[in-house]
Amino acid sequence: MQELTKKKSREITVGLPRAFLYYRYDILWKTFFGELGIKIICSPPTNRKILEKGAALDMDESCLSAKLYFGHVNELIDQCDYILIPRVVDFGVRRVMCTRFQSLYDLVENIFPQYKNKFLIWNVDPRHGSDELHAFEKLGEELDISRKLSKKAYRKAKKAADEFWKEKVKNQYAVLKQKGRKVLVVGHSYVLEDAYVGNRIFEYLEKQEIN
Repeated sequence: MQELTKKKSREITVGLPRAFLYYRYDILWKTFFGELGIKIICSPPTNRKILEKGAALDMDESCLSAKLYFGHVNELIDQCDYILIPRVVDFGVRRVMCTRFQSLYDLVENIFPQYKNKFLIWNVDPRHGSDELHAFEKLGEELDISRKLSKKAYRKAKKAADEFWKEKVKNQYAVLKQKGRKVLVVGHSYVLEDAYVGNRIFEYLEKQEIN
Protein backbone atom coordinates (compact mmCIF):
# COMPACT_ATOMS: atom_id res chain seq x y z
CA MET A 1 0.00 0.00 0.00
CA GLN A 2 2.58 2.60 -1.11
CA GLU A 3 -0.13 5.17 -1.77
CA LEU A 4 -1.40 5.08 1.81
CA THR A 5 1.08 7.70 3.05
CA LYS A 6 -0.46 10.21 0.65
CA LYS A 7 -3.87 9.60 2.20
CA LYS A 8 -2.92 9.98 5.87
CA SER A 9 -3.78 13.67 5.79
CA ARG A 10 -7.42 12.90 5.01
CA GLU A 11 -10.00 10.31 5.95
CA ILE A 12 -9.50 6.87 4.46
CA THR A 13 -12.53 5.13 2.98
CA VAL A 14 -12.87 1.35 2.65
CA GLY A 15 -15.53 -0.21 0.45
CA LEU A 16 -17.48 -3.35 1.31
CA PRO A 17 -19.07 -5.27 -1.59
CA ARG A 18 -22.64 -6.14 -0.57
CA ALA A 19 -22.38 -9.80 -1.58
CA PHE A 20 -21.05 -13.20 -0.46
CA LEU A 21 -19.65 -12.99 3.10
CA TYR A 22 -20.87 -9.44 3.63
CA TYR A 23 -24.05 -10.91 5.07
CA ARG A 24 -22.09 -12.85 7.66
CA TYR A 25 -19.39 -10.38 8.60
CA ASP A 26 -20.76 -6.88 7.93
CA ILE A 27 -21.14 -6.01 11.64
CA LEU A 28 -17.64 -7.31 12.39
CA TRP A 29 -16.02 -5.37 9.55
CA LYS A 30 -17.98 -2.14 10.04
CA THR A 31 -17.29 -2.04 13.77
CA PHE A 32 -13.59 -2.79 13.30
CA PHE A 33 -13.07 0.02 10.80
CA GLY A 34 -15.34 2.36 12.74
CA GLU A 35 -13.26 1.91 15.90
CA LEU A 36 -10.20 2.95 13.90
CA GLY A 37 -11.86 6.04 12.47
CA ILE A 38 -12.01 4.65 8.95
CA LYS A 39 -15.05 5.49 6.85
CA ILE A 40 -17.03 2.62 5.33
CA ILE A 41 -18.83 2.67 2.01
CA CYS A 42 -21.07 -0.27 1.04
CA SER A 43 -22.11 -1.01 -2.50
CA PRO A 44 -25.86 -0.50 -3.08
CA PRO A 45 -28.37 -3.35 -2.80
CA THR A 46 -28.27 -5.65 -5.81
CA ASN A 47 -30.15 -4.53 -8.90
CA ARG A 48 -30.31 -5.69 -12.51
CA LYS A 49 -27.45 -3.40 -13.57
CA ILE A 50 -25.09 -4.87 -10.94
CA LEU A 51 -26.05 -8.42 -11.92
CA GLU A 52 -25.53 -7.81 -15.64
CA LYS A 53 -22.16 -6.12 -15.08
CA GLY A 54 -20.98 -8.95 -12.82
CA ALA A 55 -22.08 -11.55 -15.35
CA ALA A 56 -20.12 -9.74 -18.07
CA LEU A 57 -16.97 -9.64 -15.90
CA ASP A 58 -17.05 -13.26 -14.72
CA MET A 59 -16.83 -16.56 -16.59
CA ASP A 60 -20.04 -18.28 -17.73
CA GLU A 61 -19.58 -21.31 -15.46
CA SER A 62 -19.48 -19.28 -12.23
CA CYS A 63 -22.40 -19.37 -9.82
CA LEU A 64 -24.85 -16.47 -9.71
CA SER A 65 -23.53 -15.30 -6.33
CA ALA A 66 -19.98 -14.98 -7.70
CA LYS A 67 -21.24 -12.93 -10.64
CA LEU A 68 -23.06 -10.66 -8.20
CA TYR A 69 -19.89 -10.22 -6.16
CA PHE A 70 -17.85 -8.89 -9.06
CA GLY A 71 -20.69 -6.59 -9.98
CA HIS A 72 -20.61 -5.14 -6.47
CA VAL A 73 -16.82 -4.73 -6.57
CA ASN A 74 -17.22 -2.83 -9.82
CA GLU A 75 -19.72 -0.48 -8.15
CA LEU A 76 -17.10 0.50 -5.55
CA ILE A 77 -14.04 0.98 -7.78
CA ASP A 78 -14.36 4.77 -8.05
CA GLN A 79 -16.11 5.33 -4.72
CA CYS A 80 -13.39 4.62 -2.14
CA ASP A 81 -9.67 4.38 -1.45
CA TYR A 82 -9.65 0.63 -0.81
CA ILE A 83 -11.98 -2.34 -1.15
CA LEU A 84 -11.95 -5.15 1.40
CA ILE A 85 -11.79 -8.60 -0.21
CA PRO A 86 -12.09 -11.52 2.23
CA ARG A 87 -10.18 -14.73 1.69
CA VAL A 88 -11.66 -17.39 3.98
CA VAL A 89 -10.09 -20.82 3.58
CA ASP A 90 -11.44 -22.78 6.52
CA PHE A 91 -12.53 -22.78 10.15
CA GLY A 92 -10.50 -25.85 11.06
CA VAL A 93 -10.32 -29.50 9.97
CA ARG A 94 -13.36 -30.64 7.96
CA ARG A 95 -14.68 -27.09 7.92
CA VAL A 96 -13.16 -26.02 4.62
CA MET A 97 -14.90 -23.31 2.62
CA CYS A 98 -15.88 -23.36 -1.05
CA THR A 99 -12.94 -22.72 -3.36
CA ARG A 100 -14.63 -19.48 -4.42
CA PHE A 101 -14.00 -18.04 -0.97
CA GLN A 102 -10.44 -19.32 -0.98
CA SER A 103 -9.58 -17.77 -4.34
CA LEU A 104 -11.76 -14.64 -4.22
CA TYR A 105 -8.91 -12.18 -3.68
CA ASP A 106 -6.91 -13.62 -6.60
CA LEU A 107 -9.98 -13.61 -8.84
CA VAL A 108 -10.72 -9.96 -8.08
CA GLU A 109 -7.11 -8.97 -8.80
CA ASN A 110 -7.25 -10.77 -12.14
CA ILE A 111 -10.60 -9.29 -13.14
CA PHE A 112 -9.55 -5.76 -12.13
CA PRO A 113 -5.74 -5.82 -12.75
CA GLN A 114 -5.47 -2.04 -13.11
CA TYR A 115 -6.81 -1.55 -9.57
CA LYS A 116 -4.60 -4.01 -7.65
CA ASN A 117 -3.45 -1.33 -5.20
CA LYS A 118 -7.07 -0.78 -4.14
CA PHE A 119 -7.68 -4.24 -2.71
CA LEU A 120 -7.18 -5.12 0.95
CA ILE A 121 -7.11 -8.80 1.88
CA TRP A 122 -8.73 -10.18 5.04
CA ASN A 123 -7.08 -13.59 5.12
CA VAL A 124 -8.66 -16.20 7.44
CA ASP A 125 -6.76 -19.48 7.26
CA PRO A 126 -6.48 -20.99 10.80
CA ARG A 127 -4.67 -24.17 9.76
CA HIS A 128 -1.86 -21.96 8.46
CA GLY A 129 -1.74 -19.66 11.47
CA SER A 130 -4.16 -16.93 10.44
CA ASP A 131 -7.31 -16.82 12.55
CA GLU A 132 -9.74 -13.87 12.62
CA LEU A 133 -7.60 -11.79 14.99
CA HIS A 134 -4.43 -12.37 12.96
CA ALA A 135 -6.31 -11.48 9.78
CA PHE A 136 -7.31 -8.13 11.30
CA GLU A 137 -3.81 -7.48 12.62
CA LYS A 138 -2.35 -8.00 9.13
CA LEU A 139 -5.09 -5.83 7.67
CA GLY A 140 -4.16 -3.13 10.18
CA GLU A 141 -0.51 -3.36 9.13
CA GLU A 142 -1.52 -2.71 5.53
CA LEU A 143 -3.21 0.49 6.74
CA ASP A 144 -0.24 1.46 8.93
CA ILE A 145 -2.18 0.77 12.14
CA SER A 146 -0.44 -0.73 15.17
CA ARG A 147 -1.17 -4.29 16.23
CA LYS A 148 -2.33 -3.01 19.62
CA LEU A 149 -4.98 -0.76 18.10
CA SER A 150 -6.07 -3.46 15.66
CA LYS A 151 -6.46 -5.97 18.49
CA LYS A 152 -8.51 -3.51 20.55
CA ALA A 153 -10.75 -2.73 17.57
CA TYR A 154 -11.20 -6.43 16.83
CA ARG A 155 -12.33 -7.21 20.39
CA LYS A 156 -15.02 -4.54 20.22
CA ALA A 157 -16.03 -5.68 16.75
CA LYS A 158 -16.27 -9.32 17.85
CA LYS A 159 -18.42 -8.36 20.82
CA ALA A 160 -20.75 -6.32 18.61
CA ALA A 161 -21.04 -9.13 16.08
CA ASP A 162 -21.75 -11.76 18.76
CA GLU A 163 -24.47 -9.58 20.28
CA PHE A 164 -26.01 -9.05 16.84
CA TRP A 165 -26.21 -12.78 16.10
CA LYS A 166 -27.58 -13.60 19.57
CA GLU A 167 -30.35 -11.06 19.02
CA LYS A 168 -31.08 -12.50 15.59
CA VAL A 169 -31.45 -16.01 17.04
CA LYS A 170 -33.68 -14.63 19.79
CA ASN A 171 -35.93 -12.98 17.20
CA GLN A 172 -36.18 -16.20 15.21
CA TYR A 173 -37.32 -18.13 18.28
CA ALA A 174 -39.92 -15.43 18.89
CA VAL A 175 -41.29 -15.97 15.37
CA LEU A 176 -41.30 -19.73 15.96
CA LYS A 177 -43.60 -19.27 18.97
CA GLN A 178 -46.09 -17.13 17.09
CA LYS A 179 -49.42 -18.53 15.98
CA GLY A 180 -50.27 -19.10 12.35
CA ARG A 181 -48.55 -20.74 9.42
CA LYS A 182 -44.78 -20.86 9.42
CA VAL A 183 -42.29 -21.70 6.68
CA LEU A 184 -38.61 -22.44 7.26
CA VAL A 185 -36.54 -20.97 4.44
CA VAL A 186 -33.12 -22.61 4.16
CA GLY A 187 -30.20 -21.25 2.17
CA HIS A 188 -26.98 -19.25 2.25
CA SER A 189 -27.37 -15.77 3.73
CA TYR A 190 -25.79 -14.21 0.64
CA VAL A 191 -28.66 -15.65 -1.39
CA LEU A 192 -31.60 -15.24 0.99
CA GLU A 193 -30.71 -11.72 2.13
CA ASP A 194 -29.81 -10.35 -1.28
CA ALA A 195 -32.39 -7.70 -2.22
CA TYR A 196 -32.63 -8.78 -5.86
CA VAL A 197 -32.35 -12.56 -5.52
CA GLY A 198 -33.58 -14.17 -2.32
CA ASN A 199 -35.25 -11.48 -0.26
CA ARG A 200 -38.25 -11.51 -2.58
CA ILE A 201 -39.15 -14.91 -1.16
CA PHE A 202 -39.75 -13.32 2.24
CA GLU A 203 -41.71 -10.46 0.69
CA TYR A 204 -44.00 -12.98 -0.99
CA LEU A 205 -44.50 -15.01 2.18
CA GLU A 206 -45.30 -11.90 4.20
CA LYS A 207 -47.97 -10.91 1.67
CA GLN A 208 -49.48 -14.37 2.18
CA GLU A 209 -49.46 -13.75 5.96
CA ILE A 210 -46.97 -16.57 6.49
CA ASN A 211 -44.29 -16.32 9.17
